[in-house]
Amino acid sequence: EKDKLLDTMAKEHPEIKDKLNKVEEKTKEIKEETDKNIKELESTRDTKTDGLNGEIQTLKTELAQAEQKEKTDKVLKENMTGDQAAAIEFAKQFEGMSEDEMRKVFKEKGYQFDSGAWCADFVRMALGEGVGLDNLPDWYKNSSNPAYCPTLYSEASAAGAVIDISQAKPGDMVLFDWDGDNNSDHVGILVDSGDGYNIKTIEGNTSGSSSSCVAYKDRDMSTIRAIVSMG
Repeated sequence: EKDKLLDTMAKEHPEIKDKLNKVEEKTKEIKEETDKNIKELESTRDTKTDGLNGEIQTLKTELAQAEQKEKTDKVLKENMTGDQAAAIEFAKQFEGMSEDEMRKVFKEKGYQFDSGAWCADFVRMALGEGVGLDNLPDWYKNSSNPAYCPTLYSEASAAGAVIDISQAKPGDMVLFDWDGDNNSDHVGILVDSGDGYNIKTIEGNTSGSSSSCVAYKDRDMSTIRAIVSMG
């Protein structure tokens, strides 16, 4: 009835129809503007929410890293003495440093540095500076190629230096086999012999703050090729 009445009025009074059309157009414009404003507000809200979520995640990560560092420092204090502590203390001062930064350190200290494959070089420098090369086992001190992990494994095995995880202590050498092919691919220094599932090491030429740097690592026991006593 209302629509019929409006149609009748529109026919009899064209000026009313024009006014109605203008009202409808204005109403449409207001609705479109309102919808636009709502979308902009929602977008702003979502952007701010994403930003806050990102900040929260960053804080959580930093907290987890701080807690892990505190735990690691506690383990070091409880389990190491003398030269062992000195070797890892020396190593951990470089945590987060990249390959380019470490190249300069090796040069300053007078140690060999193999670009792209310096994990064993890092172990040798840490042990050499912490324990002293003259105080290290003869097989290692006189190694034919201390920068090559397979050579370290064969020479340590021949010297009877490969030990069980139950005998391991912080400062010992850990050789890793990533592929399960009984070849040594990587080496680090043991920090904590772990819980039977994982161990903690400090390593050079590993992932962390960059693709090749010094970092603490939690390693699965299944990746261990050998643990070598350096005592």
